[in-house]
Amino acid sequence: MAKTYQSISPVRKKYPPTKPTVTSTAASVVTGTTATTGGNVTSEGTASVTERGVCYGTSSNPTISGSKVVSGSGTGVFTANITGLTENTTYYFRAYAKNSVGTSYGSNKSFTTVSAALPIVTTAAISSIANTTAVGGGEVTSIGGSAVTARGICYGLTANPTTSNSVVSSGSGIGSFTSNLSSLTQNTNYYVREIGRASCRERV
Repeated sequence: MAKTYQSISPVRKKYPPTKPTVTSTAASVVTGTTATTGGNVTSEGTASVTERGVCYGTSSNPTISGSKVVSGSGTGVFTANITGLTENTTYYFRAYAKNSVGTSYGSNKSFTTVSAALPIVTTAAISSIANTTAVGGGEVTSIGGSAVTARGICYGLTANPTTSNSVVSSGSGIGSFTSNLSSLTQNTNYYVREIGRASCRERV
C-alpha cells in the first residue's frame, strides 16, 4: 500500500508593530530669539517614518500637540531651527518621529535664550604709560537688556583681545571707570578693549 504524506505549511512568527526610534540632539547657536536643535531617527520601526522634527515649549517633556518644527521624513540625522522665542527664557525640547503605528520621542533637553540687547561701552585713551604699567578705562553708556554685572578692560599682544586674554575688572554698572594695567613688558606693543558684561553675554 502506497504511503501518503501530508504537506506542512511553514509557520511564520508575527511581530507586533513598532514605532520609530529617535534621539534628541543638544541645542546649539542659542540667541535671544532662536536656537538650533535636531535629532537622529535610528530606526523606522515596522512602518515608514512620515514625519520627524522637534517639539518644544516652556514646560518639560513637550509633545507634538504643542509647538513643533517639522524636518522632513525617514531615518537619519536632522536639524530643526526654532525661531520666535522669548529672551531670557528656558525652553524644553524633544526630537520626535512618526509612523503609522504612532509617535516616538527622544530624551527631554533644554536651553535658555539670552538677552539680545548688549551693554554699550566705549574705550578711553591709554594714559600714564610707564615701563611696566599703564592706565586705561572706558565708559558704560547703556546697560542693554539687563544690569551690567562686570566691566573693565581686556588686553594682549594681538589685535582685538577678548576675556580669554588678560583682564582688569573695574566694578559694575553704568558710568565711567578706570583700569590700572601692571606687570607689563618694556618696549612691547599692547592692544586694549573695554568689556561690559550683562548676565551671560558680553560686549568687547
